[in-house]
Amino acid sequence: MRVLSHLSAMALLCWGAIACQRSGSWNDAFERSDGWTYSDGAMTTALPGERTIWLFGDTWVKGNTKLLFNSMAVQEGRSDRAPQQHELQFYGRDEGGGLVDLSKSGQSAARPWVVPRGDTPYGPGRSWLWPGGPLFTRDKLVSIYSEIACKYGKFPECRSYIGNMAFAGHSVVEVTNPAQGPENWRVSVTPLVDRRGQSPAQRRLHWGSVLLEEQGWLYIFGASLTETHAPKDAIVARVVPERVAEYRAWQFLAPEGWRMFPAGPRPEELRAVASGAATEYSVDRVTRDGRSRFVMVQADVFAREIVIRISADDDLSSVEWDAAKAGPGIYRLPLGDLDPRSAGGLTWAGRAHIELSSMPDKLLVSYFSERIHRLRFIEVPLSGLRPWCATGACVH
Repeated sequence: MRVLSHLSAMALLCWGAIACQRSGSWNDAFERSDGWTYSDGAMTTALPGERTIWLFGDTWVKGNTKLLFNSMAVQEGRSDRAPQQHELQFYGRDEGGGLVDLSKSGQSAARPWVVPRGDTPYGPGRSWLWPGGPLFTRDKLVSIYSEIACKYGKFPECRSYIGNMAFAGHSVVEVTNPAQGPENWRVSVTPLVDRRGQSPAQRRLHWGSVLLEEQGWLYIFGASLTETHAPKDAIVARVVPERVAEYRAWQFLAPEGWRMFPAGPRPEELRAVASGAATEYSVDRVTRDGRSRFVMVQADVFAREIVIRISADDDLSSVEWDAAKAGPGIYRLPLGDLDPRSAGGLTWAGRAHIELSSMPDKLLVSYFSERIHRLRFIEVPLSGLRPWCATGACVH
């Protein structure tokens, strides 16, 4: 690897045959001195009217001592460039549930954008929602949020250590009129439960990392969990979009193919499509030079790398991203070299934003840096990744 000294905001770095560009313009869009300060992770999808929605996890607002467990933003204008700061409007809610614009000031913000329904078993205010990947489909905005609660200790002090927290459930969050302005949105929150009224989380399954629509199906990606609720392997299910909130209507990818499980599946009954998955990752169909593949992007928390996996084919029924089984391999981009400012701390919430990428050439990827408590962005040229690289120029 060759690293240029005196890196500028748009410095070019080389990693094998890949020239990755640190995206200063995207970083600048989220460096804000007033109102919304930073959030833990970012997920996007395109909305009608040349708009993009951003869903965020834990959110801090300047001058406000309350932690918002989630927030969102609407980006106006073209998606082929980084937005100007005035083109991003951030939102939370006040104590009464009214929408609050966090873009310049968030003093009145007291609640996140969405909260669990009141019938949660943990009681009001003792659990919270973190977002999953959003998707605009059938005139609706859909996302599956994870309900998180404390296993040990008292709320909210228990949040000081991730080991005190566990996945407690899922909620399907839908906006039925996203073509209108956020102040007029009709938002519903529906718990995702099986026929017994139990959450998939009780069977160590996490869903909603990615929503992807293909040939009339809505594919839902997630992760199987260990006994301590750490992510293990990537898994996938599918359902017709209109029935996404009905867990009993889902089909699950098992070793023998797509199956329905009347009582809901267990991790050992599903086929892992990638090992070592996170709960926050992205999957996108990428087509370049007439060749279409699925690209999975995640952050390796402890190795401080962005991990990019390319599928061997374009069939979601047989896709596998494990390098030992799927040929194209895994590409690792060390973030300490790509962005020295964020080097040294843990890194998570790595995701690609295909609707904001300079396609067909570059893939925009975001991640969260613990060291500087900021979202960071890089652009990855597809020309260095199989199957789109020139012969002999691929990274190995």
